[in-house]
Amino acid sequence: MNSNKKIARVTGILLLFSLFAGIYNNLFLLGPVTFSTNFLTKIGENRNQVIFSILLSFVLGLISIAISILLFESLKKYSKQLAYGFVALSVAKFAFNAIDKTAVISLLSVSNEFIKANGVDANVYQSFGNIFYNIREFTHLIDILFGFITSFLFFYLLYKNRLIPLIITLTGIFACVLGATEMLLNLFGINHNLHMLMLLPMALNQLILSIWLIIKGFNGSVFDDNAR
Repeated sequence: MNSNKKIARVTGILLLFSLFAGIYNNLFLLGPVTFSTNFLTKIGENRNQVIFSILLSFVLGLISIAISILLFESLKKYSKQLAYGFVALSVAKFAFNAIDKTAVISLLSVSNEFIKANGVDANVYQSFGNIFYNIREFTHLIDILFGFITSFLFFYLLYKNRLIPLIITLTGIFACVLGATEMLLNLFGINHNLHMLMLLPMALNQLILSIWLIIKGFNGSVFDDNAR
């Protein structure tokens, strides 16, 4: 029980850090720079900020893998195959994130050359910038979509193992479906004004889940039953 309590607490802390670090990274570090109308200038002018954001994304990806490994023993009680699948999806999510950040690095390279050119062949650099911008937008959406798929399996395993209260797992599953739907709408070019509203439930659920794991841990009766 003490071991499982520690695992739950560490998981909660890692999830909480990932939540706030991810929000800070996307909304304050990388987002305002890469999604700016004059992104070629902005990215080059904020080179260190972009590099720090890439490194932070790398750390967050490793944390996701660490969480899947940390919870493997608890999750495999329901299905070893699905538990292995969760670890595999976490690794695949890390790979998709690496592809996404490779597109950002390409944008950074074009931006640096664009600034150095000082107006010479600006249209050429702008064309290359637009290409990498569109690639980055696509890889970013795929990366987030894959994250929701990974989280869906995570909550499904929590639900089947009865490790946390039913309301948290069910709202987590709902939030994953809602978020994945939003990413698919974006991929198919369907725009609307509810973007943040469809992503908010996932952030709120992760916050509640993190706090629950830190304070309460996993459902003790489940481990008691497995010990019998």
